[in-house]
Amino acid sequence: PDDDLQGQALLEKVLANPGLPIKGFRGRKLHKDGSWRWVESTVTNMLHNSAINGIVTNFRDITENKLAEEKIIHTYRLYAFISQVGQTIVHADNEQNLFKEICRIAIETGKFKMVWIGSIDKNTNHVIPLVFAGDERGYLSNINTFSIEDKPEGNGPLGTALREGRSMVTNDIRNDSKMAPWKEKALSRGYNSGIALPIMKSGEIIYSLTMYASEINFFDNEEIKLLENVAADISFTLDVFEKEILREQAEEKLKHSES
Repeated sequence: PDDDLQGQALLEKVLANPGLPIKGFRGRKLHKDGSWRWVESTVTNMLHNSAINGIVTNFRDITENKLAEEKIIHTYRLYAFISQVGQTIVHADNEQNLFKEICRIAIETGKFKMVWIGSIDKNTNHVIPLVFAGDERGYLSNINTFSIEDKPEGNGPLGTALREGRSMVTNDIRNDSKMAPWKEKALSRGYNSGIALPIMKSGEIIYSLTMYASEINFFDNEEIKLLENVAADISFTLDVFEKEILREQAEEKLKHSES
């Protein structure tokens, strides 16, 4: 239903050009095995031919080509996102600005559906949203709690990523049982895939970076590795910020002592 069938305009063009093959429908159709296939059609007006006396439509399965095109687009967006994050890291002067810019770039350049960064509340073991960008529509304020404990609210990709210190991916939110506490609200906002990445500061997992995509099976091994490198670069930058804060505090103590 999301794909344009072109309908009346296509029919008028076909009728006006007897015998001329015209490109028709290009979109998804449901296969009998339950999968969606990309198809492309050619429509030819053969009403003038008494042996046929009809409009002939030929369909061709272009799923592999379409997936290859989408892969190229995804890769380009991802590298552009990584490049801009690198520039942001160089010029950032504090955590808040860094986090805001990363979320913004992920949406505007990476074309993710929604991105947010959270911090771990050590008193409750909950993950508290700090900044977000994209199509959020109250998702972070209306969902069940994100936890890092070993329970339903903590066994999704985010809780597992922070508890185990590694990236976690769900490439099909609809059919991932671990996403049950958040599935309906995620799907209603068009989130079909997601990745959660732990971010460290001073050797300890403090923050999380969570990214949602509208496509199913969005994250492959190459993209996961690239995003893990982004998380590592953010962690390194936070350490630089922390060292600068400690240096300034030490200088202030020294000035006070000298005074």
